[in-house]
Amino acid sequence: MSILRTLVNLIKSFNTMIGTIIILLQFSPLLIIICFITCVPTLIISMKMAYKQFNIYNNRFENLRYISYLKKKI
Repeated sequence: MSILRTLVNLIKSFNTMIGTIIILLQFSPLLIIICFITCVPTLIISMKMAYKQFNIYNNRFENLRYISYLKKKI
């Protein structure tokens, strides 16, 4: 069910993006370029944060698995 929900959200977001681009094209193509350029720093920061969060969770779960293993051995 989660995959279906993710797919529906992806399609909805894609349609919203296309609609926004069409509306902005009527005003000014330069406005679209400015919007995309201003989104790039946010994207880069989000990717760095996601990478750090993944590493933190990965290390925590690795330690939890090790602790669980040690508990079972005792």
